[in-house]
Amino acid sequence: MISTYDLGQLIQALKDESMDSEGRRNATEAIGKIKDPKAVDTLIQYFKDPAQYIPNPRSLVQTFDELLRSRSAAEEALVKIGEPAIPSLIQVLEDDDYRLSDAARALNDNVSFIRRSAVRALGRINDAQVIGPLIQAFRDNDSGVQSEAEDQLRKNIFDKSRDSSLEDSLIQALKDDDSDVRMKAEEFLGRFLAQSTLQKEQSQKIQLQFW
Repeated sequence: MISTYDLGQLIQALKDESMDSEGRRNATEAIGKIKDPKAVDTLIQYFKDPAQYIPNPRSLVQTFDELLRSRSAAEEALVKIGEPAIPSLIQVLEDDDYRLSDAARALNDNVSFIRRSAVRALGRINDAQVIGPLIQAFRDNDSGVQSEAEDQLRKNIFDKSRDSSLEDSLIQALKDDDSDVRMKAEEFLGRFLAQSTLQKEQSQKIQLQFW
């Protein structure tokens, strides 16, 4: 059983410059199992720029692989923490002034990669409040971020087709100033309504079988 006391040690391990990448990933995974919101700020910093924590860089390919695995571990932990991590992930999407470390730039990491991961993390959190930020991600200049947002919205529509807040978010997006956002909102609202209608028809058929 992992205790709150251990959480402090695990957070410290993420900040420890002498810790190797594997040990830091293990600490990240353990934090995810605890699911304590107090770890969100530290996880977000690690998520945004794990390259600065990679000691003794080897080849470019090996080091970049470590960066991706480290960010993936942080993403997984944030998803497990769930709703308390949503505001910080949204802030990652909205931060236009973030500066990567020299280590990250040397590995050709960039802010678009980080935003794509943040969109994916938001989509994986089973909470209706992620729908608005996913729709707004269509404003992003990076096509990869837009594509990830579309994938996550599609999954959320399938999983939350009975959630009225999803419909409300899509309707609100129809009034957005950005034409791309309006177009995607219209598209996904149509999918949402079609999915909801299909589920209602299936439910009625099941009920009729028992009458």
